Amino acid sequence: MQDLPWWFFWPIVLVIAGFAGAMLAMVLKARREIAAVAATPPIGVRHLSEGYRLVEGIVSGPVQVAPLTGRRCAWWALEVRKSIGSLRERRVRLEREEHAPQPFALSEGDAHCLVDPAGATLRWSSLSAWHQHVAEVEVGPRPVLPGDADVPNPVRDRMGWHFLERYIDLDVPVFVLGQVMRLPGAGPGRRLWAIGPAPGRPFVVATLPPAEFVATETAGARRGLFAGLLLEGVVLVLLFLRFTG
Repeated sequence: MQDLPWWFFWPIVLVIAGFAGAMLAMVLKARREIAAVAATPPIGVRHLSEGYRLVEGIVSGPVQVAPLTGRRCAWWALEVRKSIGSLRERRVRLEREEHAPQPFALSEGDAHCLVDPAGATLRWSSLSAWHQHVAEVEVGPRPVLPGDADVPNPVRDRMGWHFLERYIDLDVPVFVLGQVMRLPGAGPGRRLWAIGPAPGRPFVVATLPPAEFVATETAGARRGLFAGLLLEGVVLVLLFLRFTG
């Protein structure tokens, strides 16, 4: 390990350490969200009050149409990525990222709560993902090797598009953890609320029960913690071999 040049050794160490740090940061974020969901009692839309709340309700609309598939849903978000290159050296670039322009509503009787999930930790009800191969792009001549013909064949890269569309469907149960505010002008006999991010506190929107969210996220955080600590261990071993081997 000591014989490796510094320009080869240190980038490897930094990349592994970066992955480890990113995993551990995700684990810490997940644990904050798990603790917040577990500590906040759920409440129905009809019994809402202002403050940091965990709201449970049924998605009532409005109907929005996802642009890539035409699917009818309550809220959507999409990503379009462009890839070009061979399987060994593929470059992927984000070309388009959008979400539904309107919030969706949770309803219970005459009470309604508007939810704009942008920026939240989201657990979707469904998704669509597919890949479209477009063409082979000529990127330059292939070097002439011994035994080749005089005229080199061009090097061609495969180009394609990757589409991902996620949905919060209509008429599904959802819980939202965030800051609740009462909206004025709802009309007689009608209560209208909005829930969004609270500064410095988790903002979660999920289409599964809170207890199931806690169990699922706890299992994922354990796996992420194990992977992050394993990568940190690899970094320490590399450093030990570098300076003491």
